[in-house]
Amino acid sequence: VVSEDTAGRPLRYIQGDGKGRSTSGLLGWPQVAVDGQGPVVRSTYLGTGFLVSRVGAILTNRHVTRPWEVDPTFVDVLKLGGLKPRMAQLRAFFPDVSEPVSLSVAKVSETADLIVLRGKAPRSAPVLPLDLDGADAVPGRPVIVLGYPAGLELLLARVDPALLATLVDPDVVEITDRTVDIPVLLEKLSRAKQIHPYPTSGRLTEKRPHQLAHDAGTAGGGSGGPIFATSGRVIGMNSAIAREFETAALGVPIREAVAPLAQAR
Repeated sequence: VVSEDTAGRPLRYIQGDGKGRSTSGLLGWPQVAVDGQGPVVRSTYLGTGFLVSRVGAILTNRHVTRPWEVDPTFVDVLKLGGLKPRMAQLRAFFPDVSEPVSLSVAKVSETADLIVLRGKAPRSAPVLPLDLDGADAVPGRPVIVLGYPAGLELLLARVDPALLATLVDPDVVEITDRTVDIPVLLEKLSRAKQIHPYPTSGRLTEKRPHQLAHDAGTAGGGSGGPIFATSGRVIGMNSAIAREFETAALGVPIREAVAPLAQAR
């Protein structure tokens, strides 16, 4: 995500270190301005999605592609400077596929936190079966959630230390958009076949017309992940957690994807 003014000028760091990284001002805070001479201020967001058709339709949460919608403070701060956020790059990384896939928006749901993306999916990527009639979504029954909870943090924690040392500069103490080119790091992880979803399990605890609830473990980065019933069909899409009660996770019923998918074709 980049932020631009009304003339389309991107927000930049005042100065860079010559290596594409920002330098800090007083109290360690970066100094930024649209007329800065440093690199463009970029914020990288990670989420989860899944392939639902061989023509490359991918489902995920709308807020994965529009993260500012779930962080009003972020937008308010930008408005003070006359800035507007924009998703500058949208890509998907598939397990055991070396190169990322560029994505475009095919259809945004008008009723749910759901969006249909489209890209040239690799032939090796499985198309997931969907429980469009809702028959498999039965409260009390087991569910499995696939995704990337905790985003880059958990991805890196699962990498062999010897390999990790070749991917990340040992001088980097904390991995952020200011210290590391995260998109490039993701490309390195992908080429090393180190991008794989993390499975968690639990039970479906509640089913409502507009919402599912489950207690499988999840976290930021897991948004947009498929919720599987024991039948192997996807009954919903992981979408949120209750901050004060993190064992309660919420999902979008997969039938909410019927209309957007039809309209995206």
